[in-house]
Amino acid sequence: MRLDVPHTAPNPTLAGPLRYLLGICLVGLLLRCMHLDERSIWLDEVTSLSIASLPYTDILQGVGFDRHTPPFYYLALHAWLLFAPATEIGLRAFSTVFDVVNIFLLGVLLMRCSERRIALTGALLYAVSPFAIYYAQEGRMYTLVVSLVLATFLLAVRAAHASVTAAQVGMLVLTATAGMYTHYYYALSLAGISLGLTWVARRNLSRLVRWYGALTIVGVLFLPWIQVVLELAGSGGQEFRRFVFLVLPYALFRFSAGYAVLPLNYDTKEHVSAAVISEAPAVISYMAAFGLMALWGLWRLRSNRIFAMFCGALLLPPLAALIVSLRVPMLSERYLVVSFPFFIALLAVTLIEAPRLARRIALIALLPLVSWSLWAHYFSPEFSNTQWRAVAQYLSEHSDTTRTVVVRPGYTASTLRFYLRDELAILPIEELPTSQDSLWLVDRGPFDTALPLAGYEPILDQLFPLGNGLRLQHLRRSEPLIR
Repeated sequence: MRLDVPHTAPNPTLAGPLRYLLGICLVGLLLRCMHLDERSIWLDEVTSLSIASLPYTDILQGVGFDRHTPPFYYLALHAWLLFAPATEIGLRAFSTVFDVVNIFLLGVLLMRCSERRIALTGALLYAVSPFAIYYAQEGRMYTLVVSLVLATFLLAVRAAHASVTAAQVGMLVLTATAGMYTHYYYALSLAGISLGLTWVARRNLSRLVRWYGALTIVGVLFLPWIQVVLELAGSGGQEFRRFVFLVLPYALFRFSAGYAVLPLNYDTKEHVSAAVISEAPAVISYMAAFGLMALWGLWRLRSNRIFAMFCGALLLPPLAALIVSLRVPMLSERYLVVSFPFFIALLAVTLIEAPRLARRIALIALLPLVSWSLWAHYFSPEFSNTQWRAVAQYLSEHSDTTRTVVVRPGYTASTLRFYLRDELAILPIEELPTSQDSLWLVDRGPFDTALPLAGYEPILDQLFPLGNGLRLQHLRRSEPLIR
C-alpha cells in the first residue's frame, strides 16, 4: 500500500472522490442530527453552557465550575451561542458541525496518504460509527479537539514531503495553540505526531527546525495556562478513575460498539461483573472483530513512510496517559477520542488491503455489529443519559404544594435547574432549608450511600435508573415544626 504524497499540485482526478466524500459527509450529518435531543442533558453539558455564558474575561481566567479545562472550546461555544439558542439542540449542534468536518478531514487525510478506496471507506466508517455519533451529539469539546488533531496531522504530512513554508508555520502555530487550549490530550497527540515526523523527516533538518520552531512558539503561548496545569497535577487528578488498567480494553470496546451496547446504567454499575458476563458474547464479538482488523491494518502499514507518524498519533496518547495515570489519574476512554480516527483508518486499510477471503470475513462480521450498535444507539430503551429531564417533568407535574427541591450532590443542582428554570426553588444539599414542612429530594446514585435527611420521612420514593441513576423522594417532616 502506498502511503506517500507524490506531489502537491492540484489533481483534477480528485473531483470524483471529493463528490463521494461530500456525500458521505451528508450521510454523517443526517445520522448525527437524528435524535439529537433525544437524551437528557447531563452535568458536563450544563457545565459547557454555564461557562460559555460567562464573559470572555472570566472564561480566560478559568473561574467556572470546570476551571481546570482549557478555555478555547468555551470561547468558541460562547461565540456560537450568540447566534444559536442555549438549548440541547443548540449546544449539541456545535459538536455536530465539527464532527461532520472530521469526516471530511479524515477522508482528505487518507486521500493524501493512501488510495482513494481506503479514504472513502475510512470516511464512511467514521460517518456511521456509533462512538463518533455519540460525541457528535454531546455538548462537549471532543469533536473540536479531533478536528484540531486531524488538521495537525495533515500539516505534518505536508512537512514530511515538502518544505515547510512560513504560511504553514503560521497555520501550525494557530492549530496547535487552539488544540492545547482545547484539551490536554491534544498535547499527547501533538507529541506523538511530532516524534513520528522527526523519524520520517530525519534527513531534512530544515523542515524539523521549522516544525519545532513553531511548537516553541506554541509553548510560549501556552505559558499563561501552565499554573492551572500544575494545580491540576497537584490536586491528585480524577480520583474516581480507579481501574486504570481496564481503561484501554474498555476503550477498544467503546471504539467498536459505541455506548448503547452494554450501557453503563445504574443497575449495570452496581453489578458490573454480572452485566459483562451476561453480555459476554457481544463483548467478545466486538473486541475480537474490531481488534483483529485494527491489528492487521497496523501490520499492513508497517513498511509505509509515515508509519511512525501514524503510530505516534494512535498509540502515544493512550500509553502516555496510562503511565501518567499511575501517579495522577487522568485516563478515560472519552479522552482517547484523539486516537479514534486513526483506529478507524486501520479498519479501512483492512477492508481494502486484506486478502479477498479475509476481507469478506471482515465485512460479514462488521455489517451486523455496526448495524446492531446503530439500532441500539437510536432505539434501545436502556440507553440514555441520566434522566434529569424525566425528573424535571415529573416535578413540574406533581409539585402543586411542595415548591422546594433539594439536590444531592449539590453540584448537580444546575442540571435540574436547566429544565425547571424559576418554576421551582432548586437548592444544593448544602443549602437545605430548615423551615420546610415538605420538600423534594433528588439523589444521584449510588443510593446505598445516600443518608436519609434527619427529621424527614418519605411519602414517595421513585427510581429513574438510566445513566448514573436518580432517586426522587417526596419528604415531609416526621414532627411538625414549632413556629
